[in-house]
Amino acid sequence: MNQSPLTVIVNIKPAEGEPLEKLLTDIGHNVRTNPYIRFNEIDTTHFARFVIIPGPGKTEAEPKRLLFTSNHDGSWQDYIELLIDKAGPGVEAIWGKCEGYPEIPLSDPAFKTRFKTFIQANSHPSEAFYQAYPGQAVKEVWNAVGVRKQLEDLLSDKRLEPFLSLLARLPLLPQTPLQKLRAALMAVNSLLVRFLLREVVLRFFEKTLGPKIDDSPTDTDSKDVNTHPEYTDWLNTVQNEMTVMSVIAPERLRKLRLFFGVVRLAVKYNPTPGALLGISTIHFARWVIIDGGKNLLFESNYDGNWEQYIGDFVDKASGGMDAIWGSYPAYPARGAKDLQAFKQVIMDNQVRALVFYSAYPDSSVRNILNDLKISQDMAKLIGQEKVADLLSRI
Repeated sequence: MNQSPLTVIVNIKPAEGEPLEKLLTDIGHNVRTNPYIRFNEIDTTHFARFVIIPGPGKTEAEPKRLLFTSNHDGSWQDYIELLIDKAGPGVEAIWGKCEGYPEIPLSDPAFKTRFKTFIQANSHPSEAFYQAYPGQAVKEVWNAVGVRKQLEDLLSDKRLEPFLSLLARLPLLPQTPLQKLRAALMAVNSLLVRFLLREVVLRFFEKTLGPKIDDSPTDTDSKDVNTHPEYTDWLNTVQNEMTVMSVIAPERLRKLRLFFGVVRLAVKYNPTPGALLGISTIHFARWVIIDGGKNLLFESNYDGNWEQYIGDFVDKASGGMDAIWGSYPAYPARGAKDLQAFKQVIMDNQVRALVFYSAYPDSSVRNILNDLKISQDMAKLIGQEKVADLLSRI
């Protein structure tokens, strides 16, 4: 199943800013039970969020805008159909406060076509899009998580201990020479691709496209930054969200587009599924150039807290961070390696989502990949025909 990113940005009507913010806050407090839009019923949604972002110039004089993003299965047209069918009143209550919304009743046969036109006119393509478990539909992830939980319950049953002891004594089938050779070639290929992408291609573009960074040695970072977890983290959850909208220097726009071409290449030929540049906590991430090239929108859904996430990026991809955000006016002279100053750059440009939905909020990337592997291996190992054949021989 194809996983798709949808990024929609619309101007909020001048008088509707505060009512919309209150509505979204209420929805965010009851994301699964509110009377407007329940993404758990729009069951092709992996992640979704609503964020109120500033205008293109990021000034108080400009009208604020509504950002809606989702990571969903299938085409955007099918997704919008499902959104209208399952949450029509919510569609009207939320987007009805925005400019350009079709002023016809939901019951009008033309509404779906008009609303799709509205969404398409305000959608933005991603420059780069990362998926930790590509091709896996929401229902497949749900099923894999359910299979693992059932197995845990089964294996905890004391009555199965003699059977499990018997299984432990069964001899393992040795790998054939051909299987060993194939595994070795795959390992070598993975290492080679990783080296070429990270140490040759990405490093070249970081040096040529990124800003000039002061590499002079120093033992101190900038003053510690108060990261305000109440604004940066969704507390008491396994997962978190980040939305960053930052300025692009005009002279760096072309170079930035080239760099994202390399990021797309790195994602496409990723030698370590479930990890982006060695960071294994990201479910989905996207980079979108908006406002005619004036601003860069970065969005991710990740595990753990904000501090850990930023630390991972700096430790494992500081050059990439410099290339992407280096045009920000207050970017640190030493780049992302000045961890505290880099944190400040992110905080200055981050906007917290008012609504954040995850289809599987208690599962980390690592757990989901493990659950999917268990489910797939079980399907191979215990197909119905094999079970029937085994039972017939006992």
